[in-house]
Amino acid sequence: MRISKKKIISIMLLSLLTIVIAYMLPIAFYATVSGLNAYSPDMLDSFITVEIQHPDGTTDSYQSNSFPVVNRGDVLTARIPLPDQMDIKDPVFCFHVYQSVLTLYCGDRVIYSYGRQIADAGHMIGGIYTSAVLPPDAAGQVLTLCCEVQEQHAFSSLYNFTLLPATESAHACLLGHMSDFIFFLSMSFFSTLAMILMSIFLVISRDWKKYRQSFLLAVLCNSICGYLMAYYALYNIICPNVQVGANLEYIMAFLLPVPFTAYYCATASKPVTRRIMNLQTILFSCFFLICTILNYFTSDWHYCVFINANIVLILISCTVTAFLYLYYEKVNLPSLRDNLNRYTQIIFLFVVITTFLSFVLNRYLNTMKSFLASYIIPISYIYLMFMLILSFLIDLYDSYRKQLEARRLECLAYTDCLTGLANRSVFEREMNDLKGHPAEPFSLIYFDLNHLKLANDRYGHDMGDHYLKKAAEFIDSSCPEASAVCRIGGDEFVAIFRKNNVSKAEIAIHELECLTADVNGSGVFPFRFSISCGMAQSTAKYPLTPDEALKKADSEMYLSKKRTYLSAQHD
Repeated sequence: MRISKKKIISIMLLSLLTIVIAYMLPIAFYATVSGLNAYSPDMLDSFITVEIQHPDGTTDSYQSNSFPVVNRGDVLTARIPLPDQMDIKDPVFCFHVYQSVLTLYCGDRVIYSYGRQIADAGHMIGGIYTSAVLPPDAAGQVLTLCCEVQEQHAFSSLYNFTLLPATESAHACLLGHMSDFIFFLSMSFFSTLAMILMSIFLVISRDWKKYRQSFLLAVLCNSICGYLMAYYALYNIICPNVQVGANLEYIMAFLLPVPFTAYYCATASKPVTRRIMNLQTILFSCFFLICTILNYFTSDWHYCVFINANIVLILISCTVTAFLYLYYEKVNLPSLRDNLNRYTQIIFLFVVITTFLSFVLNRYLNTMKSFLASYIIPISYIYLMFMLILSFLIDLYDSYRKQLEARRLECLAYTDCLTGLANRSVFEREMNDLKGHPAEPFSLIYFDLNHLKLANDRYGHDMGDHYLKKAAEFIDSSCPEASAVCRIGGDEFVAIFRKNNVSKAEIAIHELECLTADVNGSGVFPFRFSISCGMAQSTAKYPLTPDEALKKADSEMYLSKKRTYLSAQHD
């Protein structure tokens, strides 16, 4: 499929516009039909005061939920005054904080705590989005959130503070990430379903090459969705008050390059590209296994020790991959799929660099972090998945079109164009195969039309062709158990019966005699419809070579033809 670069860019821009619209639509409509509540997370932000106590004894105060970066050993105390009157029944206080031991007070009472045991065990505390039920007399009191920071450059703002009814907090979704949640959950479901189906096909067919691209694409889409759902702590929407996002986020970050490189290895057309992508897949797989083992079998594991190394490896990998697809494989430029692969590599680089910037800058530039995280990163990943899926579908279509063309050419090469039966090439192939199995029993019937010259000379060649077609139809319908029914000459046909169908040859001859009798009785042809046939059979007791069987069947056919002409002279 050839297409210009301008059309490719137009397709990609139109796709991007479609994705942006589809990405934003759930915010407007999904809540009305799903019962999933979306809320704005800044209801209490303007009332927050923050005090930061440093290890050296100094203290800083801020009348804001934003402040300079905090580090290990800092103790951050945020005070959030509650309204004197709350119109919310059974109110729940929801919040989101990173890498800290948390204690929440309502007045002098502790109503929520998290992270102490994790910190004491030496584990890293990730982000947590959770909710705490407020006591009945909470109205008018001050909520105090104490954060004992456990990491360097942990965060520089407190956000997502809001009050919700208890019945809604369990299935509430941040307004800014509602479309993420819907899209990634849907994509995760369908990609998981595709993985299951592809696994079943692989087990049944045992043809890895046939299904590997579709299977790896499903794994890749599932991994992207899993990573981004963990990145935005969306698992905590599915599992309220259960912190699984932080643990999964970094594990998925280490896993994500594996299906990426494996998929590009499967789609590569050059051996060198496949070898390089194979090496990258092995490298990232080993790195992922090491990080997973350290996570689950060591007490002092910290993700940050390896996350920077992982980002550097990904940057090197996607740069190498982009170079391979943009330059080394430029032979395939006319293909739409290969062009999409090229531009997808540029998108891939953009996504990785954007994610890297978001990871590095999110503790320093909250505006930049919010912009990148809320819009650029998810849309880029969605676009990346869309381009990969589109590229795969185009590849699937091209493959299907080539298969149809190959079947058409094969049909032309091995089919007699007039009768639709197999031609002499198929007959010779069958005969050679019989010669390769000398002990195999078989039967062979030789057919020859009578009075074809009369039909051509007296009634024209159209009648002769009609005679040939009808004869071929009768021979084919009489020999349903034959391994091949072939037209080997002008009016000569051969049917070969093999293995368990050897005895069916005599039945086929009888069936053909019945059909010819019926057509002669109906008067369709202005002459006698007649087919002479001769049969030869090779058995264990009386073996024949294929050539001997053909000569014998030919002789029997001529004897049958002679009897037919003698009978016609007597009539």
